[in-house]
Amino acid sequence: MNNLTSILKYIIVYLISFLIFFILLYPYEIIITNFINKISESYNIPIQYSNINSSLFKSSIGELNILINDNIKINNINIKYSPFSIITNNFAIKADDKNLKLTGYLNNNNLKTDINLNINNANLQNVVWNGNLDIKSNINLKSYRGNVDIHSNKLALTISDKKINIDNIVFKSFVSNDQIEINNLKISGDLKASANGIIFINKNNLKYSSMNIRGTVTMDNQSKNIFVRGTFHNPTIITR
Repeated sequence: MNNLTSILKYIIVYLISFLIFFILLYPYEIIITNFINKISESYNIPIQYSNINSSLFKSSIGELNILINDNIKINNINIKYSPFSIITNNFAIKADDKNLKLTGYLNNNNLKTDINLNINNANLQNVVWNGNLDIKSNINLKSYRGNVDIHSNKLALTISDKKINIDNIVFKSFVSNDQIEINNLKISGDLKASANGIIFINKNNLKYSSMNIRGTVTMDNQSKNIFVRGTFHNPTIITR
């Protein structure tokens, strides 16, 4: 009986010590820092932030900057977890900023994200973009395989002072290692288009990723075949 009592005391002391460790001493900020580094390395996107505030069930990342051409700044991101979910590598991510809403879930190595992006006068390759994009992805960070889908039901482009209204965009792709296979791209509105092809990802510098995309474009009652080649930084567009 005494032996049983002693064993129970040891178990209780151990559990209490373990609980105190998780509440007061566990390095949550290091876990979140490693999590950010893992995302940054997997997508090869530089990420900077000003501070991390962590507690038992939640961490907050302040003034996070994603450095892609024009920097994407998010004032605050919340990451939720529990002591058990840290062991199993499960996190819930949420950002609700002026121009970006994001929810994401990391389950072991699988990252699911749902992003709503509000675009205001973004200038890409001398094309000014305004509108909204919904981006959904499901990527395995270990094998770098998964799906990325993009949808928009209202987008406006301005090219040389000419405004082009896009009513709908559907983009479906499959990611495999260093390639993005575009299975379906359809655009309707003032400009109508359909395309497919492959993007070869340059992990050292995303803007030097190359592409080989082909499709058809219809605008002002004229249809043409279109071929997009070269890099994001310096694309070559051929129409026939």
